[in-house]
Amino acid sequence: MEIYEASLKLLSIYRHEFLNCLQVIGGLVQLGKTERLMDFIRKSGEEIQQLGRLAGCGDPRLSLIIYDYLWSDPDFILSLQVRGKLFQLPEEALTALARWLDTFCSMVKNHGPCEITVSVKAEDRPCLSLQLNQLQHSVLGRLSSDKHSDLDTEIDFGENRLTLFLDKVRLPEER
Repeated sequence: MEIYEASLKLLSIYRHEFLNCLQVIGGLVQLGKTERLMDFIRKSGEEIQQLGRLAGCGDPRLSLIIYDYLWSDPDFILSLQVRGKLFQLPEEALTALARWLDTFCSMVKNHGPCEITVSVKAEDRPCLSLQLNQLQHSVLGRLSSDKHSDLDTEIDFGENRLTLFLDKVRLPEER
């Protein structure tokens, strides 16, 4: 997907989420549910800020992948951190990330709802880190040793965190 197309799709998602919030707020006002209204406004504001941070990570194609696989899944409770602004990532790395996240989602869904801290970092090596608050080390180990992954990975069992490096795709002999 082209960056321009991804930007338009991301803008459409942002607009849709915002309009949904306004509809719920209008309904709560009509019903006179002031306490629920204030709680909903606070939570919605946090979600919209997170979505804005995600959209501003630098590569809208990465934002869409994260949105499609993690954000829109009700089994995942996300907290998002974006550090720095990414340059345009290689298309092969984004494709590999989408494949990896598909495997990740399948494995994690077997364990019920999961809290995940998603960190996008634009450092020497751009990366995506997932800190899993309720996942067993065996699942984390299987995810990091996935021989089908084309991305370099790093695991921190103490922090329950797996990092995927997005700067290049590994060759088959490097896996």
